[in-house]
Amino acid sequence: MAQRGHTSEASPLLPQSSRSQQHHDVAAVEVPDNTDIVILPLAFTSALAMAATAATSIYAYATLLCKDSMNCSDSERNIYSGAVALATTIANICGLFAVGPLQRISERSRRVGLGLWIVVRSTSVIALALGVYFHSAFIALSGRISQGLASDNILHFTLNSVYVQTSDKRRASLLIGTSLSLYMLGISLSPFIAGLFTRFETSFIMALMLFGVSLVYLLLFVEPISPKPSIVSEQGSLTQQEGIVYGPTLRSAKSLRRVFTTVFSPLHILQSRPLLLFAGLSMLMYNTVQSYIFSAILVYTSVEFHFSARNNGLLISLVHAVSAVYLLSTVYIAPNLLWLISRIIHRRMKPPQNVNISQGNTENPESTTSSQAYSVRIRSSLLGLASLAIQCFALLLLAAVREPWQIYLVSGLLALGLATPSFIKSYVVAQLSGSTAAARGVAALAVCEMLGSLLSPIVLGSMQTRWPGIQVFYTAAAIVGAAGSCFAVAIGLAWWEDTRYKGDIDEHSSRSD
Repeated sequence: MAQRGHTSEASPLLPQSSRSQQHHDVAAVEVPDNTDIVILPLAFTSALAMAATAATSIYAYATLLCKDSMNCSDSERNIYSGAVALATTIANICGLFAVGPLQRISERSRRVGLGLWIVVRSTSVIALALGVYFHSAFIALSGRISQGLASDNILHFTLNSVYVQTSDKRRASLLIGTSLSLYMLGISLSPFIAGLFTRFETSFIMALMLFGVSLVYLLLFVEPISPKPSIVSEQGSLTQQEGIVYGPTLRSAKSLRRVFTTVFSPLHILQSRPLLLFAGLSMLMYNTVQSYIFSAILVYTSVEFHFSARNNGLLISLVHAVSAVYLLSTVYIAPNLLWLISRIIHRRMKPPQNVNISQGNTENPESTTSSQAYSVRIRSSLLGLASLAIQCFALLLLAAVREPWQIYLVSGLLALGLATPSFIKSYVVAQLSGSTAAARGVAALAVCEMLGSLLSPIVLGSMQTRWPGIQVFYTAAAIVGAAGSCFAVAIGLAWWEDTRYKGDIDEHSSRSD
């Protein structure tokens, strides 16, 4: 029965003649153009728009909640902290409810999904501007709900839903990594952008202009309709053979139970294979740390080392810039360098004879796709485990920091862990066959990320409030270590499934002979 369990999502590592027809059918409905490349600039422009108000929004809230924005009293700070914490929690819950419906929208249209994100995110800037204009903290904080519905996790999910529609696993991995690095690069410019404005209200205008440019670019250059997979074998295997039943849409929801079924419908794919479940747990625990750890660092540096807003801004810029460079290096520089070295070694050891390169590659297309997926899986698994290990080590080092300059050094090391989601998602995409399965796998990971964001202030925030100091870094290191263990288990389960499935194929072939 092992063969049936792998009908739709068997590892692409093993060429399977029984799936040849399905492979060609899947390829027939994959993204036929370069839309996945065309939408890459949206990751950068969207990050720039968010970065424009990242720092200035702090002054906006202080203006609304404090009599003297430059010198808030303790009671005013408590009110401000409580209001932001409540608004952030509401935003995370709203983001969690957005993934399920947005998954269905993204499967039908690239343009609508990304357009909705841009419009909803723009409303958060409008709400903040109206709150300042009318001097209403309630209006300003209501914009946090829009931020939750159009968070950075939702943006990455919407972009990745387009990237995974290609049948080339290496291309999908490349696009996911490039998109995240462009986003990190845009966020790293936040302090520079904030320094351009003498009045924080100007940043609202700049953010809205950037969102407007992004929307116009989307309407002009991105194809409106996504390829609609209608493959009986793939859909049947996902819904019948593996027991995945997607809940009704919000429009038809008639009870709270059905609403939650819709919200958590992307998680149903985790039931199909244990390795997806462990990969999702890894993302959940990783984001539980990542969503709060830099806020914890900023609190720690402000209290222990008396960092100013400028120092903290430079720290955040350093972190995102290092992460962007690291991602670009792993996505472009390192693979090309290794490829060049291997070619040089191969030519010296065994010069090609009677080979006409112009004739093209005569390998079986399915074998080539399997080889690409295997290469992506090896690379993504190694880089993912390495990034989690480095981040765990950096968190332990943070607890040992005694000088201000050490904070910058250790934070730069911690930044290498920001690339982890790209590697885990690339691994999952390479593990799943077909664009539909890959898109649903990415949606499941997005829900896990949102759950991690929801748990983050509860776990780490409450701990830092109860025990101020370095204890939060030890706890964060333990959670990241657990995330790395879950990812390692997912990799081990994938290898075990591949071995078992290969054994079933060999046994079937021997019986046929």
